Amino acid sequence: MALALLFLFMELENLIKKREEEAGKFVKLMIEIAVIFLIPAVIAVFLSKYFNLSFLYFFPFAFIASWVMVISLYRKVSKKMKGLDKQISELREKQGQPKKHITL
Repeated sequence: MALALLFLFMELENLIKKREEEAGKFVKLMIEIAVIFLIPAVIAVFLSKYFNLSFLYFFPFAFIASWVMVISLYRKVSKKMKGLDKQISELREKQGQPKKHITL
């Protein structure tokens, strides 16, 4: 019994640590988002120079492509964090600890 509780406690601590590590990756995530906005804009500039058209013709496509990529990145990160939160809450319930819900 005591060994099982110790195992649950250690697993809970590992999951909490893993979640904190994921939260610590936000600087990398911000840089990724900046690059996501930069790449379509640079492509739009090159296309406007190549076709000798105004950048304003290509900007809407770059804007939409950037936001589609950002939303997909958000969903991926959100799904990962929700999975960790679910595992943590399940282990806390097994240990009899009160729920501590953390949202981003």
